[in-house]
Amino acid sequence: MMRKENLKLLVAFLAFIVAAFIAIMSLFIPPHGVIDSSALWAVAQFLIMCCTILGIEAELEKFLFKFNKECEKSTKS
Repeated sequence: MMRKENLKLLVAFLAFIVAAFIAIMSLFIPPHGVIDSSALWAVAQFLIMCCTILGIEAELEKFLFKFNKECEKSTKS
Protein backbone atom coordinates (compact mmCIF):
# COMPACT_ATOMS: atom_id res chain seq x y z
CA MET A 1 0.00 0.00 0.00
CA MET A 2 2.82 2.37 0.80
CA ARG A 3 4.30 1.83 -2.65
CA LYS A 4 1.04 2.95 -4.29
CA GLU A 5 0.93 6.13 -2.18
CA ASN A 6 4.54 6.93 -3.00
CA LEU A 7 3.82 6.44 -6.69
CA LYS A 8 0.89 8.88 -6.52
CA LEU A 9 3.02 11.50 -4.80
CA LEU A 10 5.83 10.98 -7.31
CA VAL A 11 3.47 11.37 -10.29
CA ALA A 12 1.92 14.51 -8.77
CA PHE A 13 5.36 15.98 -8.06
CA LEU A 14 6.61 15.20 -11.56
CA ALA A 15 3.47 16.73 -13.11
CA PHE A 16 4.12 19.93 -11.15
CA ILE A 17 7.78 20.00 -12.18
CA VAL A 18 6.91 19.44 -15.86
CA ALA A 19 4.31 22.23 -15.72
CA ALA A 20 6.82 24.64 -14.21
CA PHE A 21 9.48 23.59 -16.75
CA ILE A 22 7.13 24.15 -19.71
CA ALA A 23 6.10 27.56 -18.39
CA ILE A 24 9.68 28.69 -17.83
CA MET A 25 11.00 27.34 -21.12
CA SER A 26 8.14 28.99 -23.00
CA LEU A 27 9.51 32.37 -21.97
CA PHE A 28 12.76 31.71 -23.85
CA ILE A 29 11.24 30.43 -27.10
CA PRO A 30 10.71 33.16 -29.72
CA PRO A 31 8.93 35.53 -29.34
CA HIS A 32 10.76 36.08 -26.07
CA GLY A 33 8.63 36.88 -23.04
CA VAL A 34 5.39 35.59 -24.58
CA ILE A 35 3.91 32.25 -23.56
CA ASP A 36 1.96 30.62 -26.36
CA SER A 37 -1.58 29.41 -25.69
CA SER A 38 -0.58 25.79 -26.38
CA ALA A 39 2.08 26.00 -23.67
CA LEU A 40 -0.46 27.49 -21.27
CA TRP A 41 -2.85 24.67 -22.10
CA ALA A 42 -0.16 22.07 -21.40
CA VAL A 43 0.75 23.75 -18.10
CA ALA A 44 -2.91 23.81 -17.09
CA GLN A 45 -3.33 20.11 -17.90
CA PHE A 46 -0.31 19.09 -15.83
CA LEU A 47 -1.45 21.23 -12.90
CA ILE A 48 -4.96 19.78 -13.11
CA MET A 49 -3.44 16.30 -13.08
CA CYS A 50 -1.36 17.17 -10.02
CA CYS A 51 -4.31 18.65 -8.15
CA THR A 52 -6.58 15.77 -9.10
CA ILE A 53 -4.18 13.18 -7.75
CA LEU A 54 -3.62 15.05 -4.51
CA GLY A 55 -7.26 16.10 -4.15
CA ILE A 56 -8.69 12.63 -4.62
CA GLU A 57 -6.20 11.24 -2.12
CA ALA A 58 -7.10 13.90 0.46
CA GLU A 59 -10.83 13.37 -0.02
CA LEU A 60 -10.44 9.61 0.28
CA GLU A 61 -8.45 9.94 3.49
CA LYS A 62 -11.13 12.24 4.91
CA PHE A 63 -13.86 9.76 4.01
CA LEU A 64 -11.96 6.80 5.48
CA PHE A 65 -11.26 8.72 8.69
CA LYS A 66 -14.96 9.51 9.10
CA PHE A 67 -15.91 5.90 8.28
CA ASN A 68 -13.46 4.51 10.85
CA LYS A 69 -14.86 6.83 13.54
CA GLU A 70 -18.40 5.68 12.80
CA CYS A 71 -17.30 2.04 12.95
CA GLU A 72 -15.64 2.62 16.31
CA LYS A 73 -18.80 4.25 17.67
CA SER A 74 -21.01 1.41 16.46
CA THR A 75 -18.75 -1.28 17.96
CA LYS A 76 -18.67 0.47 21.33
CA SER A 77 -22.47 0.68 21.51
